[in-house]
Amino acid sequence: MSDFEIASILQNAIGLKVTSIGINALNRSVQKRMTALSMSDKSTYVDKLKSSSRELKELIEEVIIPETWFYRDQEPFKAIRRYLVNQWVPKHKYKLFKVLSAPCSSGEEPYSLAMTLLNSELAPDKFKVIGVDISRRSIDKARKGIYSEHSFRGTDLVFQTRFFKKNNSSFILDGKIREKVQFYCGNILDNSFMDGLGLFDVIFFRNVLIYFDTLARHKAIATLYKLLTDDG
Repeated sequence: MSDFEIASILQNAIGLKVTSIGINALNRSVQKRMTALSMSDKSTYVDKLKSSSRELKELIEEVIIPETWFYRDQEPFKAIRRYLVNQWVPKHKYKLFKVLSAPCSSGEEPYSLAMTLLNSELAPDKFKVIGVDISRRSIDKARKGIYSEHSFRGTDLVFQTRFFKKNNSSFILDGKIREKVQFYCGNILDNSFMDGLGLFDVIFFRNVLIYFDTLARHKAIATLYKLLTDDG
């Protein structure tokens, strides 16, 4: 019963379909939190989870999967540049181009977007990138802009030399890229939070729906649709 209750709590909070990560992965996350709280009885932990929003946030941090890297899959970034140059700029020469990355994890995607736009025909003061993620840990890492080799994959890494400074085993992102991205910690299923971000010309919402139940999928898509400009 305890496993079902925990799964239900997570489903209600973040739309998580537990089968998408597996019950074993969930149990490992729960056990890690129980150890941190010096608990041995799962039913006691469930009571804690029900009564503490802070503990719910801690468990969410454990169950989410922050797997990402710069220019992941390449093609979406080529697509946004084509859209910008061929469709958006001719109609909106004096407007601010706004892009949302949600969830943005530890920042690789929104920073890739910023680098892509800086390499386009758009002036630096003519675009804004916003990254949103439910994980405070991921947002804190994103704001620091310091990454390891794990964030760089593939063979086309010219951007690494141009926009990063190597320091021992770390890569520090150029400040001119960092300043183009604003990060917020929040739940994309929270209408009141998302509505406060304004409208966007492009929304990156990738590798997410596989983790959501049906209700959360419909809600997320409806919420993001409302955040798009008319031709977004």
